[in-house]
Amino acid sequence: MVYRFPPDVEQQIKERLASGRYANEDDVLREALEALKLSDELSHFRLRIAESRAQADRGEKGPLDVDAVMGRVKRRLSEAS
Repeated sequence: MVYRFPPDVEQQIKERLASGRYANEDDVLREALEALKLSDELSHFRLRIAESRAQADRGEKGPLDVDAVMGRVKRRLSEAS
């Protein structure tokens, strides 16, 4: 797929390439998409926390198991990298 980027986005891609961290445009875009995916997952996770807190406030759930939650977060982060 060929895509023409707006000048500001193209400049950002060039800057990333100049840093030496990326071999080509595909690498820049791949990492950007992965970051978006992680951001979406974080938003979903925050929503679930808010829902769980509301349920707990209404007495529908017990206390949050922080260790279990952190374990799931660490697993997801390690799977994403």
